[in-house]
Amino acid sequence: MDKRFNRLPLALLDAMQGLAELNGTPDTINLQVVLGVTNAAAMKRFKVNCPKIGIKPIQEYFLGIAETGMRKTTLFNAVNEGLEEYQESMEVS
Repeated sequence: MDKRFNRLPLALLDAMQGLAELNGTPDTINLQVVLGVTNAAAMKRFKVNCPKIGIKPIQEYFLGIAETGMRKTTLFNAVNEGLEEYQESMEVS
C-alpha cells in the first residue's frame, strides 16, 4: 500500500485492505470507493460554513474512473451495503 495512505484513519485503511484481499483490486480504486461511501455517510452529520451561501451539508462527489472489469460496482456495493443497513435501522427506531 502506498505510504501516503498511512495518514488515513485506521478504519478507512482496514476497509481498503479488506477490499483488496476480497477482490484483488488496487488501492487506488479501493480508496475512491471508501472515500465516496464515507462522504455519503457523513453528509447529513457535518456542515461547512460557506461565506457566500451559508451553512450547508458536506457534499463531495466521487467519480471512479477505471477500465471495465476493475470491479468498481462490486466494491461500491460491498461498502455501501453497511451504510444502507445502518440508515434503514435509524429510520425504524
